[in-house]
Amino acid sequence: MAQDFKQAVRFLIVGVLAVGVDFVVYFGLLRFVPIIPIHISKGLSFICGAFVSFVGHRSFVFAANDRHPKHQILPFIILYASSLVANNVVNSAILNLTHVKILAWFLAICTSTSINYLGMKFIVFKRKTSSIAS
Repeated sequence: MAQDFKQAVRFLIVGVLAVGVDFVVYFGLLRFVPIIPIHISKGLSFICGAFVSFVGHRSFVFAANDRHPKHQILPFIILYASSLVANNVVNSAILNLTHVKILAWFLAICTSTSINYLGMKFIVFKRKTSSIAS
């Protein structure tokens, strides 16, 4: 149980770092390279944050270095895309029901964070286990 708690704390640390990178890159591009359209800046910042997330979760959180990263990248991208869709669906649904923006944002973040944690732990960065023949 203590191991799972430590892993969850590390997951949150890497997540905050990834969001911080997204924030700095996005607002840095808007401030210092204003000729780049906003949607391009957001796309680039999201990719930078996702890269930090991938590297941090792979090495620091789940220690999933037993497989080559090329086998983990596509599942990671699919997971991130899925959690992005879930985030938007929950945000829209809660906004339509309550019109409380902070509640919608919070529940959407909780949903996508839970999906990402479970998906990374049990699918993307699942450790190889050796099968023992009986």
